[in-house]
Amino acid sequence: MEIIDLSNATWEEVGKACDIIFLWAFDEYEKVEGFVESVIPTNSDTMDKIILLIQSNKKTWKIAFSLYGVAWPRGEEPYADEAFELLRQTLVHKRVEVLLETIDSDGYFMGTLLESNTHVAIPLFKAGLLKVEPGPSLARGYFSCSGLCNKKETENLGE
Repeated sequence: MEIIDLSNATWEEVGKACDIIFLWAFDEYEKVEGFVESVIPTNSDTMDKIILLIQSNKKTWKIAFSLYGVAWPRGEEPYADEAFELLRQTLVHKRVEVLLETIDSDGYFMGTLLESNTHVAIPLFKAGLLKVEPGPSLARGYFSCSGLCNKKETENLGE
């Protein structure tokens, strides 16, 4: 089966695919099943990249994902290596449920990942490596997926 790789896509490309991958209903995106392929450290001090595989609309999508509303040590911060390794051990090769909140200006889907109906960041929280952040605002470069593109643009995506 062909994999449509959006793991390094721009936010415009992600926005076009968003409403194909995730179904919008009752003022929110419906939960979808996914598989965590890898967790990759980035040069960013604000997020690590979680690579997910999602089957939707008879296609397999490879997307970059980041957890929304939580933060842990990154980069040169104390305990950054421990936090990253715990996140990687918690997530890699796991089946998860994906709850989409938004996409960011770097082309990352952002939201919540659940494994066995439990937020995947709980081990980081229990280890004292996690803090909850207030929700990002549009002023910081976050965009809602719905309405980023028109229907005609999404019809040919992934073909």
